[in-house]
Amino acid sequence: MAEEKELRIYDFLNALANKTDLPYDKNIAPAFMLCIWLSHDSELIEMVNEITPYLGTLPDHLIYQYFFKRIPKGRRFIKWIPKEKLDKKVEEEIHNLMVKYNISYIEARKHIAK
Repeated sequence: MAEEKELRIYDFLNALANKTDLPYDKNIAPAFMLCIWLSHDSELIEMVNEITPYLGTLPDHLIYQYFFKRIPKGRRFIKWIPKEKLDKKVEEEIHNLMVKYNISYIEARKHIAK
């Protein structure tokens, strides 16, 4: 018996682009993650913006079907933009600000950037 491959979000993105029949599983590819990934493609950004206001109200499988019907068939290369790495001195400075002023990481990082 051949073992089934464990599905990942990339499989669902490929199914959307290639129009292959893959039963949707919201635990592997929740709608908000699909929106995040698809928004990295400049051709699809408008489509993602149309459905984003309904993320909290529509079931995930309907959003998946929306993308399945609307995305044109064809190969896509969607590159994930990695998190910017900071050097250790900057990270230490951010940590010190967080502790000293009891502020969040994002607030401390904003003050470091200024």
